[in-house]
Amino acid sequence: MSEDVAKDLVAALNAKQPLPTGMAAFDAWAERIIANSSLPADPDSQKFALATMLMHLGPTEDWKEDSYFIKSLRKAAVNQVAHAKMSEIRDAAKLRLVENETKP
Repeated sequence: MSEDVAKDLVAALNAKQPLPTGMAAFDAWAERIIANSSLPADPDSQKFALATMLMHLGPTEDWKEDSYFIKSLRKAAVNQVAHAKMSEIRDAAKLRLVENETKP
């Protein structure tokens, strides 16, 4: 990818875009965000997350940068992995505690 193309892509992702006001517009918008997020998650799960993000925007926000939603989706994936790891560590600690309590 040439430097000019990369700059154009970054500029496009950082430019404010109108938020979707119809179902077809939502699908096109969400597919654009999902494609640029490069996450392996289920598209319906990502669309649900994007719809939730839209619902949490302030009442005067009707234009927003694609990069905001791309980064938010990626951060949600990071949080999901971190939570899973924390649960794994907690469950292992609980198991060790139970094993230690049952030892004579």
